[in-house]
Amino acid sequence: MSFLDLKPPILPGRKIIRIVGTTDGIATAFDGKYLKEYDPMRDGIEPNSGDVMIMHLVVVDKPEDAALFEDAQAALDCWRQRGRGFRPDGNWNRPLTGFTVEVMDDPPRTNLTEEKETT
Repeated sequence: MSFLDLKPPILPGRKIIRIVGTTDGIATAFDGKYLKEYDPMRDGIEPNSGDVMIMHLVVVDKPEDAALFEDAQAALDCWRQRGRGFRPDGNWNRPLTGFTVEVMDDPPRTNLTEEKETT
């Protein structure tokens, strides 16, 4: 197989989200991992304690397994999604904004299939 036979696994410009940590510095099971699923309108489960959370949040260790976003704006729009209700200060609850995140370029995918040469 030559370099010219490789096909890009995704379109250029796609982004992923890495959760850096909470904005208040409290360590969580999500720190340093990559966003796979997020839904601020349904409950989730905290992976270490099993406690119910106010959002559904699933993370993965490998960046190539993360959810893909069309561009940086789409990733930030996901991060800013409104959840249920309001915060004590009267603003919309946006659960994922409790985390500092990093919007990153999508890494090369490792699950490309290679054509085998026949002799």
